[in-house]
Amino acid sequence: MFKTYSFHLFVILLLCTLLTGCATFSGEHMVPLNDVRHSDYRGALLYIEQNKDLLYSSHDSVLYNLDTGVLRHFAGDYNDSTKNLSDAEKLIYTNYTKSVTQEISSFIVNDTMIDYPGEDYEDIYSNLFMSLNYYHQNNLDDALVEINRFKNKVQAISSRHDQELVRSRQAANEKNGAAASIQFHNSALGQYLSLLYHRATNDMDAANADCHMIHDSFLTQGALYPFAEPRTVDEELSIPKEKGRLNILAFSGLAPVKIENRVNFSYDYIFAVPVMVLQPSTVGSISVTVAKDDGTVVASELLEQIESIENIAVETFALRAQVLYNKAIARCLIKGTTAVATRAIGDELANSKDDSTAAIGEMIRLFSVVSSVSNQITEQADLRTSKYFPARADVCGITLDPGTYTVTVTFFAKNKSIITQSVYHAVDVQPQKLSLVEADCVGTR
Repeated sequence: MFKTYSFHLFVILLLCTLLTGCATFSGEHMVPLNDVRHSDYRGALLYIEQNKDLLYSSHDSVLYNLDTGVLRHFAGDYNDSTKNLSDAEKLIYTNYTKSVTQEISSFIVNDTMIDYPGEDYEDIYSNLFMSLNYYHQNNLDDALVEINRFKNKVQAISSRHDQELVRSRQAANEKNGAAASIQFHNSALGQYLSLLYHRATNDMDAANADCHMIHDSFLTQGALYPFAEPRTVDEELSIPKEKGRLNILAFSGLAPVKIENRVNFSYDYIFAVPVMVLQPSTVGSISVTVAKDDGTVVASELLEQIESIENIAVETFALRAQVLYNKAIARCLIKGTTAVATRAIGDELANSKDDSTAAIGEMIRLFSVVSSVSNQITEQADLRTSKYFPARADVCGITLDPGTYTVTVTFFAKNKSIITQSVYHAVDVQPQKLSLVEADCVGTR
């Protein structure tokens, strides 16, 4: 009896250990994050590739492709970036139709047991970065295709989690939940790039429609766009025919991360859900200076914010957060009730005058203790999220005489000191041609 008893205990403890080994912990990304904060994207990529098995579990293929896809974009490896982001997009679609087995395990253990399905903002902004990849490869047609896919996904976000939400409410026995909705339905940045692409292809009707939709973004989504609409927007469609237009797009900061909100109602009833929080950035302002080949400065402007990717990330997460909240309630009830009921049965049997029955009761009682410990260990919020998407986007447009220019983009800290400066030589600006310079200062320093 004692050997069987010990064996069962060993199996239970081993199971608890295995179940807690499935999470991906963000602290292991500190080395590549430090590289990113110093614009060493290739160094970050090298570390990730050399430590892939440490950084990503078997359920994290989406994360790996998102992280490397964004990093390769900033490193200028546009073809490989598109491959990674495209792979992530396909996996996101597949993971949203995950197997019944995975779905059940997420209700019983935690959400890290399922293949990471990606956040909505990660899915849609992947198309935006693929669009920029194609532009940098002089493929304007595919750039326009990807930005249209981006816009279509934005429109579809609100209905994306309907079935998940129904299932999770049923599991949590929630019958009167409010309808899930978010404010985000239109991206100013997506419409701005669409405007630039349509202008470059001389589709002025579409460009005018894009301009109207940018105005709509700011008018109808004030909580997501709590800043003035960039002045450059209206100027983009009033360029003299003999002039060229230089456009600047700058990304800065890092998108939000997730932290755990954990509540112990009792030792047996534990509730843990992820909460998305913003990351600080030291970038205070961004300027662009344009000079002729002889060094003569012809223009100097401040960039203006057009998109808060971090605001949109938090807003769109609200839909999936409802699903995760309901599943956490269901897990709390299932695990806690099982542990309490098992303990009650064990206590009753352990008090039996029959030695065999009492021994079984002691074993069940011990199992209930292990079950309670397991609940404490395995109930953890799924904190997985991509690490390298930017937090915001700023833009500027400058009308110039045709020619080649040296363009300098400077990122300033809030105390006006220079954080970093990027210089772009021989930038060609011509009438009816898109000249788009993309700069970045991702992360804090």
